[in-house]
Amino acid sequence: MAEQRPKIELPDNVQVDVTMKFGEPFKQGENNGRPWYLWTVKNDAGDDASLFADEPLQMLLEAADIERGDEISIKPVKTTKAEPRTWHVWCNNQAVSLTGDATPQQAPQQEPQQEPQQEPPKAAPPKRDSLTYADRVNLMGSCIQDAALIWAAVKTDGDNSRAIAAIANTLFIDCRKDRTLTAPDYSEPDTSGATSDPGIQEGDPGYGEPPNPGTEDDDDLPF
Repeated sequence: MAEQRPKIELPDNVQVDVTMKFGEPFKQGENNGRPWYLWTVKNDAGDDASLFADEPLQMLLEAADIERGDEISIKPVKTTKAEPRTWHVWCNNQAVSLTGDATPQQAPQQEPQQEPQQEPPKAAPPKRDSLTYADRVNLMGSCIQDAALIWAAVKTDGDNSRAIAAIANTLFIDCRKDRTLTAPDYSEPDTSGATSDPGIQEGDPGYGEPPNPGTEDDDDLPF
C-alpha cells in the first residue's frame, strides 16, 4: 500500500507556502454537492503533500495560471465566526485576483508619475538700447549737421533753429529704430563735390564741407 501523502492544513489568518508540482489539479470531485480539487504540492520541508481547494480557492488558483515549480502562498482570512473565509493567494510573490490584476506582495505597484507639463517658452524681453551715452551724443550731433544741410538746401524762410531741431529729431528717431541706418562720419571733409552752398565753387575754401549752422542765422540752436 502506497504511503499516504500528508495533507496541507489551512488555518484561519495564517499564511501557508507551498510549491506546485503540476500546473493542474491531480484529482477533483464533489462532497455533499460541493466541488473539491486535489493538488499535489511540496510543503515547506520539501516533502510531497496534498492540498485540497474548495471552489473559491480553486478559482484563484486557476486565475494564477499556475505552472510546475511555482511558489504559491495561501492565506484564508476570517474576522468573525459568522463570516465565511476569504482567500488571499500569491503566485511567485505576485498577488492574484479574479480581475486579472497582479501587484507585488511587498512592493505595491506605484502609479506612473506624470511628467510635469512644460510651460511654453517665454518671449525674450525686448533688447535694451545698446547705444552708449557717447554714441547718442555723436549720433545727435550728426543728425543736427544733416538737418542743417537739409534746411540750407531748402532755403525756406522761417525759424531756422526750430526747423533744424525738428529735422534732427526725426533723423535721430529713425536711426534709433532702424539699426541699419548709420550717421555719416564728419571727421573727414566731404570731397565728393557736393556742397549745400551753391555760391562756393570747387577750389574755394570750405568746398565740400557742411556749412556752420551758427553762421546762417542769428538764432542759436537750443541744444
